[in-house]
Amino acid sequence: MKEIDSKDDFRTIAVLLGADQKDTRDKAMSDLIYYVSRYYDKVKVLDTNVAYDSLKVNTAKQGYVDLYPNQNVEMIVKTGENPAVKTKLQENIKAPIKSGQVLGNANVSYEDKEYDVSLKGDDLLKSDTIQELFERIKK
Repeated sequence: MKEIDSKDDFRTIAVLLGADQKDTRDKAMSDLIYYVSRYYDKVKVLDTNVAYDSLKVNTAKQGYVDLYPNQNVEMIVKTGENPAVKTKLQENIKAPIKSGQVLGNANVSYEDKEYDVSLKGDDLLKSDTIQELFERIKK
């Protein structure tokens, strides 16, 4: 599809049956390819390199941890539509948090496709010392 539309990042395969003549088949295939390139897009819903959400952690110096999906999710959708993403995050998270620790889940759905993706902490998050915690509370 990139040959027709540079923004398209997916391949379309079509089979046309029952065409009497080559010209009829070529015209129908051309129309079909145009329709797909015009009305459908490939969207990146979740990217392992981009934080999807952050989670507040009161017992940590930073105060929050960024959450990254454990896998990329890309879908072909109708132009202008977006897949639904529902997240469920753990509550009352306390430091220390290990790098890669699963802290939530994202459910991505669009029409009949559905993906469950774990959301993980991005890096090691250490807990505050008692003194640092009291100093933060004073402020």
